[in-house]
Amino acid sequence: MCVVIPVAMCLIPDPAKTYVSLFCPALFFTMLSAILSGPLHAFFVGALIPLFSFLLFGGKTWIPEALSEMISFAVCGLITGLVFNLIRNPFYAVILGILTGRLALGITKALAAFLKKRS
Repeated sequence: MCVVIPVAMCLIPDPAKTYVSLFCPALFFTMLSAILSGPLHAFFVGALIPLFSFLLFGGKTWIPEALSEMISFAVCGLITGLVFNLIRNPFYAVILGILTGRLALGITKALAAFLKKRS
């Protein structure tokens, strides 16, 4: 489900794609596993979702897009699980997880662009 639903969301016509990319349905399953199973499980779920999506459907380049999503989802799941274990509030855990995941995504994409520019 965590691979099929995001691919199905890509079939939505262009005007709604902005909202679909904000929702990021693959991230939902990472958050769910963080809250239900803990940070370590969510870390691996977050890392494997983009990997399986890339291997099954392609569509993205491995470096930097799929690899940076892998790191971002893994960080997001780990932080969400840790924060949820500390404060037991899923709302704050999800917000902090998304923010740190997006921060990790930006850092990895900037690092990949820098390395690509140097070579």
